Amino acid sequence: MHSSKITQAQTPEDDNGEIPVDVAASLTPNELYVCKLLIRGFELREIAEIKDRNIETIRGNLKSIFKKLNVNSQIDVCRRCYGDVTDDQLKQVQREYGLTDPNIEALKNSFTASSKDVAKEVGKKLGVHETTVRTHLSICYQFMGVSGLKEAFIETVTRPPVYIPV
Repeated sequence: MHSSKITQAQTPEDDNGEIPVDVAASLTPNELYVCKLLIRGFELREIAEIKDRNIETIRGNLKSIFKKLNVNSQIDVCRRCYGDVTDDQLKQVQREYGLTDPNIEALKNSFTASSKDVAKEVGKKLGVHETTVRTHLSICYQFMGVSGLKEAFIETVTRPPVYIPV
């Protein structure tokens, strides 16, 4: 467990900054707390540890969050709270981490995939084999220093806009 993550998690009830009002209003205080930790990049086992609850309890909270927000995945919860990733944010990530166009295209399409098998869905959309998509995503995760799609999404969507003077 990362101690800096734990420190960030200690008082998420103090700030509703990342949570839109309509989302916050639809959740119980407990679900809201879980949601805040989730969109900050915490894994379910970490949330269970922080809340001193069984992981099955946290899964139950997550299931309730999905139902109330009418979403199907953790990344959908993040998208509901942060909005979609912009092309400018993707360009920033590409420049910063030296990712190729195919890497970024796989990442971008994975962020909006709706099926459980993201690689298969994105592969069909891009006209490539799902193994190719997995390879591109693996490269993105490695270069970005994240462990999966949710973390990559959060790393990308939380970037402040870069303004270039004219």
